[in-house]
This record gives sequence, C-alpha cells and structure tokens, in this order.
Amino acid sequence: MRGTATQVAGMGWAPVGVRGVAIGRFVVDQEAADTFSFTQRVSPSWSSPFIATDSVRPPMTRTRAHVEGALGLRLGAYGVWLSAAVDSREHNSGAFPLRRTGRWATPAAMLGIERTLPWFNGHVGGFARWSEASESNVLNPSPLNTVIYAIKWYDEPPGLPVVNASLFVRNDRWATSRGGTLAFDVAGAQVVLVHKQSDRADDQYRLITARVRPTDSWRITSRESRLQVARPIGATVRAMLVAHTISMDGLGTRDDLNGLAVQGGDTQRAVEGDIRYARGAWRVGALGGVTQRTQDRRDFVAELIATIEQTTPFASVEVARSLGGMMVGLGASGAWTAPTASLPPAARGVNYQASSVSRHGCFRALPHDRADSAERRATHAGAFCSL
Repeated sequence: MRGTATQVAGMGWAPVGVRGVAIGRFVVDQEAADTFSFTQRVSPSWSSPFIATDSVRPPMTRTRAHVEGALGLRLGAYGVWLSAAVDSREHNSGAFPLRRTGRWATPAAMLGIERTLPWFNGHVGGFARWSEASESNVLNPSPLNTVIYAIKWYDEPPGLPVVNASLFVRNDRWATSRGGTLAFDVAGAQVVLVHKQSDRADDQYRLITARVRPTDSWRITSRESRLQVARPIGATVRAMLVAHTISMDGLGTRDDLNGLAVQGGDTQRAVEGDIRYARGAWRVGALGGVTQRTQDRRDFVAELIATIEQTTPFASVEVARSLGGMMVGLGASGAWTAPTASLPPAARGVNYQASSVSRHGCFRALPHDRADSAERRATHAGAFCSL
C-alpha cells in the first residue's frame, strides 16, 4: 500500500480575568492511499470482536477534523476546569467501480476539580468524562457488486450479496469515565499519577430506520493507570518518562442469537521517553518507546479460544523555530509492529477464511506445540490485516 498524509494543527491560549485561562486546539489531516483494508469502518474499536468486511480494497481518501477547548478557574486552594471536543472523520473511495463512504462524529466533554496540598507542591483532584460516537457506512454497488461479511469472531459469517441497492451499516458507541489525579514534586522532578475507570459500549446494526434493530453489542469495563515523571536537565534540556497500562473486560452478544456469545479481556502497556532541547528560537525534540497489547477471546458459539499479542516500538524527532508570534516545525516518525497469535487449528468455514485470512494473505502458519498436547494451536506470525 502506498499513500500520502497531510496535517495542519494549531493551538492558542489566553487569560480569562485574573483567575482563569482558556486554551484551544485544532487538527485537520487527510490521508490518501491506493488500497485500504477490507472493512468500510472509519474507526473500528480495537477491542470489539464484531466487524463488517467486504470483498474489495478500493483506493480511499480519509479526512479528519478535531477541535477542542478547555477553561480553567482558580478559586482559592481549588481549581475547576471544563473541556469539550468534537472529532469528525470522513472517508470516500476514489476511482473505483464500487462506492464506499463513511462518516464518524464524536462529541466529548470532561469536568474536573483539584485542590492544592501543603506538601511537596502537591495537587489532588478528580474528574468525569463523557463521549458518544456515531458512525455510518455505505456500500454502493455501482457497477461493481460485492459481498459483505459480518465477522463475529470465529463463527462462520454469512455472506450478504450487495448487488442492486446500497447497504448501510451503523455503529454507535458511548463511554463514561471517572478518575483521580495526584501531582507532586520530589528530587527536582514533577510526578503525576492518574487512574480512571470506564464503562464503554459498541453497537453495530444495519436496520437503521427499524424500531426493533438486531444488534451486535460489545460492553466493556476498563481500568487505566498512568505515571509521568518530568525533570529539567540544566537550563536547556527537559526529559520526561511516561508509563501507561490499561486493562479491559468485555462481554458480547450477537444480533442473531440470545445470551452471551463472546467473552474477552484486553491489556495494553506502554512506556515512552521524551527529551527536548531549547536554545534561543530553536526547539529540538526526540521521543521513543514501545507499546505491547494482548487480546484474549472465548467464543462460546464456535467453542474456541484465541490469544493475540502485538508489540509496537516507535520513535519520532522534530525541529521547530519560533518566528515572532508563531512557531514552525518539521518532524518525522516511524513505528514497527510485530503481532503474533495463538489460534485453534480447527478448519474454519469458507466465508471466514475468505473474509479474514486467506484473501488478506497476511498470516503465515507455523506449527507450535503447547505443553498440553490437547491444547495444540497453530501460531500465526506476520502482519495482521488492518480491519
């Protein structure tokens, strides 16, 4: 796959009276590639076992706009802040005989309060966050026909021909979070601790206008912790270390069955370091780290268990220069992903193989013996397809 990406971003801030400050940021980017994945989803949830794919990989152009702002007020020993954001995304197929379009919109808001502590320049606080995303996707077979597969983890997905009429798929998500923060100074470094718990939902359905809509549902509870340590080194260098962990437990139900269909657990851990140098009008920064993600699924319908592990090291550098009241920067980044999976050796159905493995050509099967021969698996190595 070959593609290009362009991004424009900006931010600004200003005092509000003598006790407040306001800050805002925007990001607009566009990505174009000669081929994309088999799914029409704009932004699929990495934890959900439900996803719709079709039989083509058209060239796509994706555009995203993100706007957010925050207002903070200091009231004696207390601070109160409110932030809001809107994220909008759209993708469209290019010169291809099948039309694929998708739109995604996510409003979000957060409210927080904190109090200063008399020790170690400390602060303690709490916050609550809400977001609700809606995504709509359309396949228009004009003139090329296609087949859509509603993948429900390991069970055989039925193929739905898309021949004469357009097909609509809708995904609705919501999430609520609550958590706390603690910040303090020690040994010349600033330490920040954040912990939050969240409830999330992801619903997928096709009958948009019907009162009763058969729905694939994925419900998640998650716990997330973050540690950040920042310290100046001399007068021109500042270093920062961030460690992050998140764990999720999910339960899935299917639109064609009653009761629990899938149970899963996801874990993600990340460590990154950031160092920045400033002298005069120039700024230089470098960042690097690694992210490790594990997914476990138990499919009660297909009666199978699977584990997927993915490790992604990444690095970036940037150079910026201040020009009067603005700053111009140039950066580069790179990442490398090495996923592996432990999958049952049982033969899957024709549609499942066509929609998720064989057609993508992304897996290379390697025999792998576990300690218990009854738990024999086939370990797949290579790049997982982007769904």
